[in-house]
Amino acid sequence: VSIRMGYTAIAPFCRADRNRHIPRMLRLHTWRRRKRMILAMAFLGYITPAQATALIATLMIPNPWRHGDQVWQHTSLYHRAMAFQINTPSIFATDFILPNLDEIIRLAQHLRLPHVLVHQHGHRAERFEALLVYLLRLRKVCSMRDLARHSVLCFPGSNWSTTKVQNILRITAQTLHAIHGRRISWSNCCISRVATVYGPAMQNTAGPILQIMHPNLAALIDGTYRPIPRARPGPNGENLQRATFNGWLHGHYYTYQSLVTPDGLCASLMGPYVGTCNDRHKVNLSNIEAVWTALWPTYQILGDSGYKPFVPGVGNPIVRRPDGWPFPAGSPNSLLSDEIAHLRTPVEYPFGELLTEFPYLDMKRHAKLNTVMVLHFRNAVLLRNCLLCLKFGSREISAFFGDCPAPTLTQYLA
Repeated sequence: VSIRMGYTAIAPFCRADRNRHIPRMLRLHTWRRRKRMILAMAFLGYITPAQATALIATLMIPNPWRHGDQVWQHTSLYHRAMAFQINTPSIFATDFILPNLDEIIRLAQHLRLPHVLVHQHGHRAERFEALLVYLLRLRKVCSMRDLARHSVLCFPGSNWSTTKVQNILRITAQTLHAIHGRRISWSNCCISRVATVYGPAMQNTAGPILQIMHPNLAALIDGTYRPIPRARPGPNGENLQRATFNGWLHGHYYTYQSLVTPDGLCASLMGPYVGTCNDRHKVNLSNIEAVWTALWPTYQILGDSGYKPFVPGVGNPIVRRPDGWPFPAGSPNSLLSDEIAHLRTPVEYPFGELLTEFPYLDMKRHAKLNTVMVLHFRNAVLLRNCLLCLKFGSREISAFFGDCPAPTLTQYLA
């Protein structure tokens, strides 16, 4: 009888997008009616019996919609874990983001976020809640209204309005970049592993000619272009459209420069720069050659043909393909060029993984100049590095370099 009564109550809500109506189910007035609806959803196959049992356990909270956030702050961690594990499998479809409450809490602690993030307009969120909503924003391409609904799914009982989600996202992005912005630009943990881990890994993977001519390679350098809408004139009348227009790609872009290590981490992310900057200009602006030479004068970085030095000679830390390409088939320069191209294959993987796992970063209309989207891109690189440290390295890049191990999360964020 309970299941049949629940079916009568839930029938108007049975549509293709069934997860969208779970918050409406939790807003029902009585505990018994909510329980009947949960049983009806299990009977109709919308949720599994285990999820139904966990949802009924969350109903032990006394009407969270009446008391607001105060009730949710005093509930047990068991209820939060049940609500989190029920609603995240449909949101995080891949195994890159770890759908585990303990992992999110551990990551929030290691990132040294404040226990409670408070926006200037008064919106508050605990650090693991703010981090989860931030991951949801990067993971899902949806409107703020839909993101607020997903936030309610993960935290039933909290009043996550559209304004609150937007403010929490902004304060989380600013806090992450304020704490770890220097680590995003230059990771001391990764640079300290050059001689012990990265150098031997690249030496074992390089071809025979490259091992003889450049035995001390330790990292890969490359850049990426991200499309942006057409820019408006600057506050002082600057022609930003001309500055961001890239004639090679025939569009408006800003660009980043990354330093990729054999374990798959992004040891350095410089930028953004305007779309007219080429690879050589980005190296000059970032001053990475001088910094690298001061730290590791005997080790080198592998680049492509775009990193041609202004003053060729001994001491240039960036190795590139010899001039004069194309070379005669079978010549030493031809074989060396092929080995360099093969060794540089994984340098494109990090940006591809970043845009695949965080599709929101690929939204051109949101990627405007001087907006929080720049912070989202840089923070996404930080979160990707942290999640790879939890998984001990990137699967593709680490396997390419002979299962090169990544540092632990404690070592990376030390």
